[in-house]
Amino acid sequence: MRIFSHTFGCLLATALTMAFLPSTAHGTPASTPVRPTLSASPAGLSLKVPPSSGSPGYSVTVPTHGQLALTTRRSGHTVLATAADSLRFRAGSGSGWQHATTLTGWNWHAGILTLTADTTLPGASVEARLTPTADRYQLDWDVKGADAAELSLVYGLSASGHW
Repeated sequence: MRIFSHTFGCLLATALTMAFLPSTAHGTPASTPVRPTLSASPAGLSLKVPPSSGSPGYSVTVPTHGQLALTTRRSGHTVLATAADSLRFRAGSGSGWQHATTLTGWNWHAGILTLTADTTLPGASVEARLTPTADRYQLDWDVKGADAAELSLVYGLSASGHW
């Protein structure tokens, strides 16, 4: 498990260029428009980006129950999954880690999936925005209702095999 931290204010813009979802040498640039679809079920949300010229497509799932998590799959295989307590933050210097808990809402608008979740800190919530492109996605998130001094995003790398 590896922890990525950012300590410059309360907004973390985690731009996942996701080298694990590469285009081929003649692939589609990340800026090429794609037509992703979002479906919701009682178990969770499924964002699917279809294959395109040079890009095999992928899906991102988010459970609607339990802790907020993201699982990215390509060709039916998990290539990246968040670990337990994955969206973490410290609400002040010297305070312990807090983290996102249950998904409380979501919105799919203009090609951006916005997720909101409760946290272990009373009165604070997390808002995450996932913006898909043909061969990768960008994940930005921040804390609402508290001044976060440090943000962290934790992935369980074992889900994707050897790195």
